[in-house]
Amino acid sequence: MSCAVIDIGANTIRFSVYKFGAGSLKPILTKKSVAGLATYIEKSALSDKGKYKLSGVLKNHLTTLQQLKVEKIYAFATASLRNTSNLEEVLRFVKNNCDIDIEVLSQDEEARLGFLGIQNSYNTQDGITVDIGGGSTEIVKFVNSVPADSVNFGDGCLSLYYKYVQTLFPTENEVKKIDEHIKSKLPEEKKGDADLLIGIGGTIRALGNILSELIPGNSNKDFTYDNLLEFYSAITGGSKSTIKTVIQVVPERIHTITTGTIILKNIMEYFRTQNVHVCDTGLREGFFLNKVKQ
Repeated sequence: MSCAVIDIGANTIRFSVYKFGAGSLKPILTKKSVAGLATYIEKSALSDKGKYKLSGVLKNHLTTLQQLKVEKIYAFATASLRNTSNLEEVLRFVKNNCDIDIEVLSQDEEARLGFLGIQNSYNTQDGITVDIGGGSTEIVKFVNSVPADSVNFGDGCLSLYYKYVQTLFPTENEVKKIDEHIKSKLPEEKKGDADLLIGIGGTIRALGNILSELIPGNSNKDFTYDNLLEFYSAITGGSKSTIKTVIQVVPERIHTITTGTIILKNIMEYFRTQNVHVCDTGLREGFFLNKVKQ
């Protein structure tokens, strides 16, 4: 069976196509469009322009999926829609214009399904998973391959950018404010450290690609806290060569990579984590596998 999952985020809307059979999920194709839905939020509601932007991108994706003769299509949204005050109105608008239902995930569901998704491709006993999205961040601590605790806060790399940054890159004072904000979101009582962090989603995947470009011979699937700290110092210090590399590797993230780096740096320091593994699977895979189980 061929199936597709459309992931509606605060910054991008992407779909993944899979072949599913005999309990196995095989990725075929992934495509994304930068929609920037967070920029269309006005007084906590998605504006009319935002609704048309969302439906326009979805129509394009659905046309592609129909041409590919995909048998089953699912769509879900995260902080991009769940924090809007006119959610039901947006869902009706999309249904009327695109004939597709969007399932809006809670933060707890987002964290749980992200963890389920990594189990499809990566087997480890203990550590944490981190998914830094545009509008939220989900952390799951797992012990003996079972979720033991989670930390979720309603800010991601894009929402922090719009809250604190006045131009393209944050000033030293803005970096300090972002840093303080993230620290305030992490629980005072921590349930243990974590030697390994498994990164889910576009922000950490982008950091892996950037660091592999900056560090000769470095894999884009693994990096260390020291690697991240070196990049953090360079990007917050305005290094032109580092900025050039970001533009070469992930130009669409030029405005959010610094805030994403600050989030990850704080999480690694909080859990005293030294190593990051970038996982190819995550929320979309977990969402689909959960659907199959139902």
